[in-house]
Amino acid sequence: MINKILKYRSLLKLFVFIPVTFYFGKRSYIAFDEGFYALQARWILEKGNWTIPLWWDEYVLDRTIGLQFLIAKSQDLFGRNIFAAYLPTTVASIFMLFTTYKLHEELFNKKYAIISPLILATTYLWFDYSHLGTQDIIYSC
Repeated sequence: MINKILKYRSLLKLFVFIPVTFYFGKRSYIAFDEGFYALQARWILEKGNWTIPLWWDEYVLDRTIGLQFLIAKSQDLFGRNIFAAYLPTTVASIFMLFTTYKLHEELFNKKYAIISPLILATTYLWFDYSHLGTQDIIYSC
């Protein structure tokens, strides 16, 4: 029995992060930037302009189109819902945890490599920004 559990040890490590990474409750666009990016992603899908960000049918070059493009592509693939708008940030936060795990494994100790992503996942800034639809976690990752 213990041998079977040890076989799936790496898979069990992933289940620790599910409550921290995914939020299954009701969401709304909290920050100003979230609504801004989601609205520009909606205009990308409606107008078909995937290269220059729009603001009320005018070209606005005050920021890059990176996150808006990712939100629009996610909504194009999974439907126009709020889960798809938060999906790029969620994927980036998972990738950030995985990268932290691999860096700890390479630089320090393979035995305690799970400690670094656990510390990262319990910090307030990472937890807060990984549940927002902004570009902070994507660029940090």
